[in-house]
Amino acid sequence: MIFIFLLLILIPFIPALVELAVKKDKDPLIIKQDYSKDPAFFGKSFSKILEEAISKVDIELLDSLKSIDIPLSSDKPEKLIFFTNEVGGKHPRSIVFVRGQESKTVEPLTTNKEVIAYGSLRIEHSTFARSMLIFGNLEVKAPLEVARWIHVEGEATIKAPSILGINFYSSEKITIDASCTFTRIYAKEINIGWGIKKSSFNNPARIEGNIKSKEAMSIKTADRSLIIEGNIISEKDIIIEGDVWVKGNIFSHEGVVIIKGVVVGMEGAIKSVVGKKSVIMEGNTKIYGYVHTDGEGIIKV
Repeated sequence: MIFIFLLLILIPFIPALVELAVKKDKDPLIIKQDYSKDPAFFGKSFSKILEEAISKVDIELLDSLKSIDIPLSSDKPEKLIFFTNEVGGKHPRSIVFVRGQESKTVEPLTTNKEVIAYGSLRIEHSTFARSMLIFGNLEVKAPLEVARWIHVEGEATIKAPSILGINFYSSEKITIDASCTFTRIYAKEINIGWGIKKSSFNNPARIEGNIKSKEAMSIKTADRSLIIEGNIISEKDIIIEGDVWVKGNIFSHEGVVIIKGVVVGMEGAIKSVVGKKSVIMEGNTKIYGYVHTDGEGIIKV
């Protein structure tokens, strides 16, 4: 009876004792380095739904319409209002469609729905939208706030403080020259500030292979630039400052800070900067590929 009594007492502690002996969780969580979730998913999906809805409308009438009710993701029709080259105003429950090849805002623009530009769009007045689908280039010269996603088929240039939503995608290049917040950014080339001179990496020091650490890591250059040929991975914060060229990926289970002169990846070789809790980019930096965080994304220019 005593044995059974002792066994009953010990049963709740057995999983803990096994964990102490085997240590299943002694290794850090693995971050997937080939981060492959399609950054263009939102724009592609919405574009397909929109195309199918508009295809049911008489094309001859479409060019003359000022607005139209079309079913998108549900049976309830959505109101889509048309503009040609100039757009603005408050349209809280309407999708804004700008038809011109070269369009601009002529007054503040607000909608709780999507803004769609058939060509290029220049934002010269404060703008708020749930999402944006731009089939040309996007130039932002006044504050922009997007709640969900931005999809740009051309190049995107941000010259005013902006909130860039949960997913900011360009098929070509993104240049950001203003303080912004973000969650995820993707482009073939992302420039924070206005470029980095190639001469910065003349006669550099080199580190071959990957750099891994379980502790916080700080890499800072002084008189000589540095090229790191592999990935940088840490369980703690990673801070990189100065003329440092990381040809691999940067991953942190906590935060990543990159400052003044840092380059990640290279043309034609898409890489990732991932900080689980935060990513902060400051000064002139360049990334070829993804920047992603589950927490706070900040750009300081």
